[in-house]
Amino acid sequence: MENSFYKGSIVLLEGAIANINAKLDIIRKYRLVKGKQDPIEHIIYRIKSEESMKDKLARKGYEMTLENALTKVYDAARNENNL
Repeated sequence: MENSFYKGSIVLLEGAIANINAKLDIIRKYRLVKGKQDPIEHIIYRIKSEESMKDKLARKGYEMTLENALTKVYDAARNENNL
């Protein structure tokens, strides 16, 4: 994903998503091995677009900086689970 706002931090956001997905996959496999229902139907993930992040920073009254995007806004990268 090319994004000038996040710069090199895009790798950290992608890594966070990969880490969460790996943990959720372990939970899914563990429950299936135990004969229980899979609690997760599917997972959709995204990294908030530059425009959307800047809009959110403005709405919250924060200066539009990468540091604020990564420390003040908690959904720059997120999973959307359909449980």
